[in-house]
Amino acid sequence: MTKNASDKELWNGIKNDNKSSLTQLFQRYYFYLIKTGFNYSQNVETLKDAANDIFFHLWQNRQSLSDVENINAYLNTSFETGFFLLLRQEMKNTKRLAGWHTEQPQIQFSYEEIIVAMQVKKEQKEKLRRALDGLSPRQKEYLQMKFYEGLSYEQIAAQTGQVVKTVYNTVYEAIKVLRSEIKL
Repeated sequence: MTKNASDKELWNGIKNDNKSSLTQLFQRYYFYLIKTGFNYSQNVETLKDAANDIFFHLWQNRQSLSDVENINAYLNTSFETGFFLLLRQEMKNTKRLAGWHTEQPQIQFSYEEIIVAMQVKKEQKEKLRRALDGLSPRQKEYLQMKFYEGLSYEQIAAQTGQVVKTVYNTVYEAIKVLRSEIKL
């Protein structure tokens, strides 16, 4: 598929199992959809998830895609629907539905602002990774058990053969190191 292919040609290419068509459509609309999403939210991760989900579902359902006259409108509608579904799921998960019905201000963000926001997020993740690399293996293990596996201090102590106070102090020291490295 050529770089100058129309949206309709790319759509038909996707229907015919052409990954290149999906890639081109993705490259053509990804940042546009995220920029559009900034009218509703500044949560870059949720916006990226919603945009990625569209293209993932397009590929998953490529055999049953119907013909679409206006690909741009289809992608915008799919993005908005998917974004609001993700947002609702996140809100339900955090039990913060209060205030959802207030109107969101209509703000336009430039591509540069979107890229800067994404870069800041990337830098924060890199800082966290470096800070985690500075922890001892035991501190990493206890943090994993406490925050990712959801174990209590008592459960961690039982699994590792340590005293609860030792587990607590190790986790506390690890968090202290992370805070000082990241400077939240």
